[in-house]
Amino acid sequence: MTDFDVRPITEDERRPTLDVLGRALLGGGTNDEYWEKVADSWPAEHKFGAFDGGVPIGIVSSYDTEIAVPGGNRVPVAAIEGVGVRADRTRRGVLTAMKRTQLDYLSGRGFPLACLHASEPTIYGRFGYGVGALGKTVSIARPAARLHDALLPSGEVRLLTAEEAVKQIPALYQRIGLHRPGMIGRPEQWWPITHNRHVRAGHLVAVHSGPDGDDGFASYETVDQNTLQDPYKGAALKVRELHAANDTARIELWRYLLSVDLVSTVHAPIKFVGVGEKPEDFEAFHPDRMASRILGLGDVLTLIEKVESQVDASSARRLADRSSAGEFTLEDLRDQLASVKKMGPLSSLLELLPKGGAFRGLSDPGAVDEGSLVRVTAIIDSMTRDERRYPQILNGSRKKRIAVGSGTSVMEINRLVKQYQQMRKLMKAAGKGVRNLDLSRLPLPAPK
Repeated sequence: MTDFDVRPITEDERRPTLDVLGRALLGGGTNDEYWEKVADSWPAEHKFGAFDGGVPIGIVSSYDTEIAVPGGNRVPVAAIEGVGVRADRTRRGVLTAMKRTQLDYLSGRGFPLACLHASEPTIYGRFGYGVGALGKTVSIARPAARLHDALLPSGEVRLLTAEEAVKQIPALYQRIGLHRPGMIGRPEQWWPITHNRHVRAGHLVAVHSGPDGDDGFASYETVDQNTLQDPYKGAALKVRELHAANDTARIELWRYLLSVDLVSTVHAPIKFVGVGEKPEDFEAFHPDRMASRILGLGDVLTLIEKVESQVDASSARRLADRSSAGEFTLEDLRDQLASVKKMGPLSSLLELLPKGGAFRGLSDPGAVDEGSLVRVTAIIDSMTRDERRYPQILNGSRKKRIAVGSGTSVMEINRLVKQYQQMRKLMKAAGKGVRNLDLSRLPLPAPK
């Protein structure tokens, strides 16, 4: 193993370490023109380099800022802006030594958090980093896309020149503020090496102005997709970021992005949150909804979206009419359980409900036995059609037959029938608009 030292860099080592970072990230070296533009954004402060015989072979860098957290507060965070090891010195303990030095330094200064955008996420788990949010890029066929007719145009969107974008956007970002959890403050040194570089490389910036002035912006680039085989494919518009102080500005910026001529496809990054271990357990990340869950206020909007994705509206209306008329059968219950299972684990659905009021009895998802859904379905499937429609005909011999066929017990069948009768009464009462209805009485799978 090659010997190396890890230490803070000096003023004279700023440019050589930036060069190491650029090459480690498969970019070019740091020429005079580029260094002149970004030198002020690469101070020696908060940077640690790995040196072999005085020659830099690795670099870790951070800057002090703050991050928005659920509830509206901001906390100090060290934003890791650059991590790289020279290609011929990787897998020799250089990165581990630099990260250990950096994290000890940040902890000693009292920082509770460090964050980064990881190009290779699996590398950083061993240093204590975890996934903050999962992302995905959605593609929209622009000619077929339009906003809802009820969203009338408001305000004005204008396209900035490169120099206008360099001068105006930092102040606008500051004015918009850290309006959603996970947003990170951008100090003055951040802009030249990131925003300005993109703008001068051809990225465009559109700004929305409302009654109180500029209140949102979108940064994007267009890429020609035409080929000899498909000369009329059109351009792709790739959204890099979009920030707005209010919904109106956000809507108008999207209206603009979806109306750019000669563009066939709009690509936009969105954030996802994982609620399970399967691909279907990823859902769109809405910071305000996540904060509501954490505070025990539930996330009814996400629950409604899950229900709408699995339940046919006309079927739901027919079921509501039947339930209010007292015609809810065990066949209906079986169909509803099948729809519930498609929405994911029952415990994850209960987490979307508020923890108080009419739902106070459902606040402990851990007490629910997920397997009982399977047993209930097996019991109902083991019944004859008449038994499912008229459970009052169930006698001792019928229950024994059903228990054998479903692999359950007569006691479980009795419990199901009792819960079904309670559910039927509650649903009929709900259809009549009974006040102070206690939904905690709604039967759920048996406790563990």
